[in-house]
Amino acid sequence: MTQLLNLPTTDGNKFIVVDEGVDASYSVNLIIAWLQAIRKKGIEHPVYILLFSNPKYHLEKCLKSTNLTDIQVQDYFSTDVQDEEVDLFEKISHFVSQHINSIFVIDCLSTLALQIGVSKACKFIEKLYQKHRSQVFCIYRRDFHQNIPRMETLGNTYLKLNKSKKVAYDSNIHYEVSVIHKKPGGSISHWNELVKQNVETYSIETEKIPDSLTLKPEVNKPPEATVKPQASFRIEMNEHEMKQRDSVPLPYILPGNPGRESKIIYVPDDVDDLDEEDPDDDLDI
Repeated sequence: MTQLLNLPTTDGNKFIVVDEGVDASYSVNLIIAWLQAIRKKGIEHPVYILLFSNPKYHLEKCLKSTNLTDIQVQDYFSTDVQDEEVDLFEKISHFVSQHINSIFVIDCLSTLALQIGVSKACKFIEKLYQKHRSQVFCIYRRDFHQNIPRMETLGNTYLKLNKSKKVAYDSNIHYEVSVIHKKPGGSISHWNELVKQNVETYSIETEKIPDSLTLKPEVNKPPEATVKPQASFRIEMNEHEMKQRDSVPLPYILPGNPGRESKIIYVPDDVDDLDEEDPDDDLDI
């Protein structure tokens, strides 16, 4: 069994978030493969799929083809949300409170957040896996306009599905999975896998993607704004003007004094008395 399929049966891994994009909408396929692996491990906890998007008929058809007939689908997709008498938050909270120690699949958190608000949706998810000790598989679609911030920190394991460059053939789909797993000790492991999955049996084959081949997200840096002077006249100088400035001799710049001597140069006036014997002879006394 691959490392990806082992995630739901890992000790302490109670909350898994599957983040899918519009070009890699394979979260339901991956979760069905997980449910098959759970049943093969002999884990017989009840499984409930809380459906907030997609028709119930299509999902039940997929479960029936994989012999997962004991899984119950709670249809909230067909509920009239405009009915003021129905409080969806109270309705789903009451349902999960009656099924403690179960496995819940939320399909999907983005739609639930649109119906009851982001705050109540996150509160409902937190109540599931903390108070009721339930294992939760949560689907999140990042193409919605109302995004939930810091989605990768919400659960124990965060998976991001991306489109693969390989072409699908022979009833197989290909997609890339980026996994961030928080271990009970506090450490975090991260890896990337290329998934090949059969759309009929939902069986999975994976291979690790080296870090050198992983596409790193592009960071769009804002263009640096050029600082313009706020003065009404031009104060900057170009290269030619700087050369002219350096070549002009200034009157207060004297050549070097090799002897390092200081001299006082004095030119006497006509009225000066330079008689050193009687310096006061010019006084009227």
